[in-house]
Amino acid sequence: MGKHHKKLSDVGAPYPACPGSYQGSYKRRGLAEDCIPVLLASLSDYTIKQYNASLQKWWTFCSEDNLDVFNSDSKLVMVITL
Repeated sequence: MGKHHKKLSDVGAPYPACPGSYQGSYKRRGLAEDCIPVLLASLSDYTIKQYNASLQKWWTFCSEDNLDVFNSDSKLVMVITL
């Protein structure tokens, strides 16, 4: 299994929605727990709503193609956004 594929148990997991998906991403990047609420508070409701639409589509794409949502090749992202 390639580094960009998810474990079978992760496939089809429901989209966590913002800011839950951001919180998980920040944790995976190693940010200190006390920094995460500050970062989340800096996002406006409009920004979260705008990002949520795209992130939900990305989550669905990755789930359907068995890809790791948080660790995908940048070349793949470039191809699907063209």
